[in-house]
Amino acid sequence: MELTVPPPWHSANCAELRPLVTEHYSRRHPLRPGAHYGGVGSPLYLATNSGSAWIAVRQLGGGRKADWRRYPSWWVSLFHRAADDTLRASELVRLATDIMLRIRPEPAYTAINPRRVQHKRQPGLCFLRANWRYHCCTRPLQRWRSLIIMVKTPS
Repeated sequence: MELTVPPPWHSANCAELRPLVTEHYSRRHPLRPGAHYGGVGSPLYLATNSGSAWIAVRQLGGGRKADWRRYPSWWVSLFHRAADDTLRASELVRLATDIMLRIRPEPAYTAINPRRVQHKRQPGLCFLRANWRYHCCTRPLQRWRSLIIMVKTPS
């Protein structure tokens, strides 16, 4: 079954998104040639003509992980809005989330590092405006080292 992706998104491959991946704040190590980005699972790579990107991985879950990673779910490992994109970030997130949930209607999670995103009062506001919600913080007692976990459940 061929995936039909509505505009402004189109299906991409890892090589097409490599320049964005190497510059993204969530990268810990250089990307090896031929390696894919996003984690273990079935990846979904989306891009726009203006340079925005969305990388999500469908993970099977299991094991002794945090409660939000025990079950099959989507993990959004990268969202980048290009400066010259005409759509708002929240609209891009909403459209990409709809594509993702159409493929497999499972909960979707993402982590936001408030120290590494552009300084603003409310990190993750574009996800909130796209009907995602706050789920938890990874280290609530050490706010300066904490990641914000957001979730979107299929309706």
